[in-house]
Amino acid sequence: MTTNPRPISTRFAALLREPLLQFLLLGGLIYAYAQYRADGHDSAARTITIDAAQVRYLENLYEVQFGARPDAITAKRLVENYIDEEILYREALRAGLAEQDEIIRRRMVQKLEFLLRDGQATPVADDEELRKFYAAHAADFLLPAKVSFSHLYFNVDHDPVAAMQRAQQALAALTRDDITTAQSLADRFALNSHYADLDPVNARGIFGQTAFAEQLFSLPTGTWQGPVRSGYGLHLVLIEKRVEPVTPAFESVREAVTAAWSRQARERAYADALRSMRARYAVVRAGAEQP
Repeated sequence: MTTNPRPISTRFAALLREPLLQFLLLGGLIYAYAQYRADGHDSAARTITIDAAQVRYLENLYEVQFGARPDAITAKRLVENYIDEEILYREALRAGLAEQDEIIRRRMVQKLEFLLRDGQATPVADDEELRKFYAAHAADFLLPAKVSFSHLYFNVDHDPVAAMQRAQQALAALTRDDITTAQSLADRFALNSHYADLDPVNARGIFGQTAFAEQLFSLPTGTWQGPVRSGYGLHLVLIEKRVEPVTPAFESVREAVTAAWSRQARERAYADALRSMRARYAVVRAGAEQP
């Protein structure tokens, strides 16, 4: 007895129900779609658009650099140079040249930090907010102490013991108001023998971070004191006038307070933005020795 073959449509329907064929068809569709998307993306990546705004930007940048608008030939060269640079930039990205490059990484980080810190609108505080800020940070706006003094110098490079003895002899002469004898015992100082209205920062800049620079603002006034050591040697010091630190009136430092408040507000905004970015990332610390 002869068995009739199944119709072609029935066999084709059965074939379509085969899991392996379904898997292959689905994979082919996914690959075709991915290739279509990749071709579209690659086409867009290879398209460089030069519009009027871009041309104006290049011409304005040229004017800022050279102080004059470019002529027609120069403007055309600017556009062609921009196209060449853009092609080289995109090809470098395609080649992965930006990956694992510490210089490029640091430059991109710095640029984003700049945008987060200074690329935002400048915050504005009202008078009440500024006064509260000033009250909380008054020490930052303190007018420094100032001192005016004369001194006699004793070089310790050749014979420290002899220098100390001469300084003590000179101090004894000064207590007798014998300035001539005291000066004859002292050495020539390379800088000034008298300073007026010197603040602590300037004192440290001239005499170093030494006992001399510090004691200028604590020694008694009106009498010769010492010997006091600086980075140069020994000194006898006469404090002629000293002005103690002063807390200025708010109105006199309003501009400085505003600038300080703005800096703090920008730093706070930067910290908030960075914290928000961190929240979008999962940090996996591998290894027992990781901090």
